[in-house]
Amino acid sequence: MILNVFRLTLSISFILTLHSATVPPDQRSGVATQSVSELDPTSITIKRRKGSGYIDIDQMSDYKAHKMLSAFPGDIDITFTLGNLPLDSLGQANFEHRIPRLGTGWIAHTERTFTIDNLPYGMNSMQLRYLLPNGEWSSEVTINIKSTKPFFFNWWFKALLVVIPLSVIWLFIRFRLRHLRRSKRELTKEVKEKTASLQAQARSLERQTEELKELGDAKSQFFANISHEFRTPLTLILGPLHELLKANDLDEQKMTELRRMYRNGRHLLNLTEEVLLLSKLETSKLDLKVSPVNLVEFLRRITSSFESYALAKGIVYEVEIEVDEGLVIQLDLKKAEKIFNNLLSNALKFTDRDGVVNFRAVGSETLEVTVSDTGKGISKEHLPYVFDRFYQGPANSMRELQGGTGIGLALVQELTILMGGSISAESELSKGSAFKLNIPLVSTNEEPILFEPDSVSLSTATDVRTFNSQDQKPSILIVEDNDDMTAYISGLLKSDYEVIHAGNGLDALEKLREVLPDLIISDVMMPEMDGFTFLEKLRAADQFAAIPVIMLTARAEQDDKLKALTIGVDDYLTKPFVSEELLVRVKNLIINSQNRLSEEQRNSSITPDIEQNLNSQIDINWMKKVEESAAARISNNDFSVDSLAEEMELSTRQFQRKIKQITGLTTTQYLQELRLQLARQGLERQSFRTVQEAALSVGLQSTKYFSKLFKARFGKLPSELLA
Repeated sequence: MILNVFRLTLSISFILTLHSATVPPDQRSGVATQSVSELDPTSITIKRRKGSGYIDIDQMSDYKAHKMLSAFPGDIDITFTLGNLPLDSLGQANFEHRIPRLGTGWIAHTERTFTIDNLPYGMNSMQLRYLLPNGEWSSEVTINIKSTKPFFFNWWFKALLVVIPLSVIWLFIRFRLRHLRRSKRELTKEVKEKTASLQAQARSLERQTEELKELGDAKSQFFANISHEFRTPLTLILGPLHELLKANDLDEQKMTELRRMYRNGRHLLNLTEEVLLLSKLETSKLDLKVSPVNLVEFLRRITSSFESYALAKGIVYEVEIEVDEGLVIQLDLKKAEKIFNNLLSNALKFTDRDGVVNFRAVGSETLEVTVSDTGKGISKEHLPYVFDRFYQGPANSMRELQGGTGIGLALVQELTILMGGSISAESELSKGSAFKLNIPLVSTNEEPILFEPDSVSLSTATDVRTFNSQDQKPSILIVEDNDDMTAYISGLLKSDYEVIHAGNGLDALEKLREVLPDLIISDVMMPEMDGFTFLEKLRAADQFAAIPVIMLTARAEQDDKLKALTIGVDDYLTKPFVSEELLVRVKNLIINSQNRLSEEQRNSSITPDIEQNLNSQIDINWMKKVEESAAARISNNDFSVDSLAEEMELSTRQFQRKIKQITGLTTTQYLQELRLQLARQGLERQSFRTVQEAALSVGLQSTKYFSKLFKARFGKLPSELLA
């Protein structure tokens, strides 16, 4: 079978050599008598490739030994020599051959040489026969020829052709996988190292963040502590100055010096408050507390407060307000005042004599304010940093950035952003600066509140000393560890009250064993026993629980106020305070306490046979129930004494008598006091955004009437508690 895939052509030439000497002439045409074996070849040669040519290789010995001829790739001719081959009359050799595997049949030859083409690989049988004189063919002579395949046609080579590429592929894949695994291990190791490094960095950043937070908290606490430390000496400075200015019994020169001292003391207080505002802005603890205000009136009051300063410096001070006179907007007064005060004070501060400072305000939906001056100006390299906190420029830089604290403009920008506005600055060195402010306006139909600038009237004093000097003076226990503060408060009270002093809460408890005062004024931060602990012990003791207490302290934080109110303080004042405010609150608390005591004594003397002296805890529980019921309904328009009495399951008259007996107040006075206390607590807790909201929450429709009652009761307007 001829291979279909790989096929090789083997060309074999048979050279038949006749030896006539062995065949007599008279027998050449006769009948052959020799046997078939006599036709065997006498010699066989093969041309085999060697180098670039061919050589003859004798194959006769191999043929005789194996009776087979072997041909290899590259062999081209096989020469056979046959003996005793008869010839015809023409001297030709008539013979033929066939190779069964080729399927070509017998092929005749007359020449000694014939060529075999396309010999298949493997074992082949070549059959020879010659023509006898009688016209018959002789018997076949078979010569086996083994054609050896080239190595690349062997099964093992084919297997190698499959195995080697597969092995190469397998080795490549194995190597690649090993490389990938190694790379994976290295990558995993690197990822772990990087992850560990990132985790370490994250922990470091977290630790740094925590440290920065702690540092920020410590800084804020430091500022708060500094503020507290400033408030007490400022109270001792501003309070006596205020009293001297009210007296107005000194010559003009001394009064001028006192006013200057008072003004600078207020300025120091403002700086302290600015630092606290920045601290609160950093921690996002500062919110807007808006109130209805007439914008034109507000701007005029702010700008007019700088007229005397501009006049004293010889500066032309121009104010242009192009706003609707009747425009009422929702505005955070304290923060807006802080913004405009900073801008105007800076403009006047850095403008020389004969210079010009201009304040221009226009707008209806957006307030556009421009504060410009012809002062020293700011250089281009410093202008981008004017709103940065504490930035003042290098020590050897232009003089326009020297002086000040570096927090004013930073606070202005922060407060402007808090109010939803924006601010920008333009300046040219030696020609002046202009600050442009834009604040969105929210108009309202509410009645505007009365705005009072951040200063205290020095003209007249409120008459708060109403006790008859012929009567025994009420006693007041002052619990304060600062001797100067004690002396100052005592000086305010001693003309109308008997003053007792204790250095701390523990000392005060000892004093209470000897004397029972009508009122206690206590500080919070004291050694041995602080004000909160002292207040808790007072409220826990029945004999001291009814004594009204005013907390007077430098701690202005809302949490401190709420803590004191929760424990049961009657009033809470922060330093520095105005003397009139303290005196008003002291008077009101003592009068209410005396009225309540008088009513109890009167009821006791009129009806001795009736058990009127109820247990104090029972009275307290009943009053708590009354307050809870009243507080839940006090904002309703249909709320009345009759409905409250009905809810307490008493007739109106019985309810009125019991309220009078326990509190010393009529039901009208009690409900008014309850309204004012609830409003004050809400304002101090920052629960209201406007004064009107506070008034409506306690059932008062008129903001003006509410503000009037509030001022008379607590010595300050409700708008002041919104800041």
